Amino acid sequence: MNPLLAVLPLCLTPQDWTALPLPDPSLPRTRAEVDLPASRGRHLRFGEWESDPALDEVAEIPANLVVQWLQEEARRRGSLLSVAPNTPPLLVSGGEDDVAWARELVDGLDAIGRRLDVTVDAWLVPDRVTGDPGPAALEALEGVRRWNGEVRSGDGMLFGDAHRRAFLADYEVEVATDSGVAAPVIGQALTGEQLYVSVHRVDGGRGVQVFGVLDLAELDRVEEFDPGTPDLGATEQPVVDLAQVCFSGHVVPGEALRVSIVGSAVGGGDWTLFLRATTTPDPAEPPSIGWRALDLALLASDSSELPAMNAGSSLTRHARLSELGGAHASTPPSGVLALLGRDRRRDVERPAVQWTDHLLLVHSDDAERYRELSALVAQLESVRTKTTQCRLELGALVVELPVASGLPARVLAGTERCVLIDYDAEIAPNTWMPAPRSESIFDGLAWQARLSGDDLVGECFRSSTDEIRVRDRSRASLGTVQLPSRRFAAGRGKLAAGSRAVWIPPGTHEAALLVTRGSL
Repeated sequence: MNPLLAVLPLCLTPQDWTALPLPDPSLPRTRAEVDLPASRGRHLRFGEWESDPALDEVAEIPANLVVQWLQEEARRRGSLLSVAPNTPPLLVSGGEDDVAWARELVDGLDAIGRRLDVTVDAWLVPDRVTGDPGPAALEALEGVRRWNGEVRSGDGMLFGDAHRRAFLADYEVEVATDSGVAAPVIGQALTGEQLYVSVHRVDGGRGVQVFGVLDLAELDRVEEFDPGTPDLGATEQPVVDLAQVCFSGHVVPGEALRVSIVGSAVGGGDWTLFLRATTTPDPAEPPSIGWRALDLALLASDSSELPAMNAGSSLTRHARLSELGGAHASTPPSGVLALLGRDRRRDVERPAVQWTDHLLLVHSDDAERYRELSALVAQLESVRTKTTQCRLELGALVVELPVASGLPARVLAGTERCVLIDYDAEIAPNTWMPAPRSESIFDGLAWQARLSGDDLVGECFRSSTDEIRVRDRSRASLGTVQLPSRRFAAGRGKLAAGSRAVWIPPGTHEAALLVTRGSL
């Protein structure tokens, strides 16, 4: 027990205390780590079962900070208000005017927190839709998937349905003297229609910066493959059709981000996503008492990162996308305040600027500093909110997506499947056993890019499997093996605004990849 709580009753009676609710940003919110298949670029996993997501309860303004700020403001005001050191609830004591003043301060912090919420509305249409028909028209479309949710600025949310199908992927072999065992390795085929969205308020709540991953995957079939050896059983080999788009952009009221996929292998082939994000703008005028907040969730965030991925099997080193992160460094509120510089003589006369992980709170009396910080934040945000439109064309496949400055963009469209490509020999005295090695291979288009400065810079590859020859045990010695015959083409490119270029030239049997970029 806090020793101060034992002393307080000697000074004040219970009726001297008034309980105030904690403001919205002081209420802990649970954040969970989101694992989306598109973030790894794979929908077939071998013995990789997800662990429980890491849950973290975080308050934007911890309750002890609210107590500290109330005490500092009371001293600055010359108030006799007393604030109990332990929370919740907030316990204050003083005259009627002092308690009313404290309540108004807390209500102001509560209003700041509620303005941090962002409403996300998304419509996934299993068809090609041009332009922006608007919410009412989208609701009326046949088969539309409608998603809606509220998320705090700086956080993310996962929408949609996910399916996990277990399959017998491989065998883990162990041998000892005179004996051996083949333990089954259970894999997962990850399918479904999912949308992950992270949001950040910008421009004082007059816009929202969005990073999203649209992940569409369906199980085409599951084939059985027999290694042809008495030591091992048959394995299962799923075939998954997929279309994934990692996109980003700046959303303003009345407009939507649009992602279009035409000619994919998923569903009917055509899909269109519309995404809107709305939030409450900061008031134009300062409150009579308390603080004005600057939401720096975008500047303080770590840029989204996409891990490396490859086409698998014999193309692991040749057809691959490197790890791609964001181009902007994190600038926390304390760093933004430091960029403004300090005039020590004037700072003594000014009320202190408070900050948290994502917020700068400027006293309502300090209009000059608020204007200076607002202008600086606007400059820093303007670099990140630039958005360009991209269009990819590969034969019948056409993908359109928005890309924001500094954030990674990626498109995967094709098929993923398992093949048993090799064996290892596990040897012990008086015995040996074949140990199979299965891999997943990707056939299709893989493209990624990032808007760096005024140029869109990226890399891509196209992979395909002409045939999979099967060599039975009599010819492969250890067991029956699958031998894929594959081809690929890779490319890199840089595009200025309003230009187009071929990133992968046409092959004997494949179309060229044409990338078109709109203006900023």
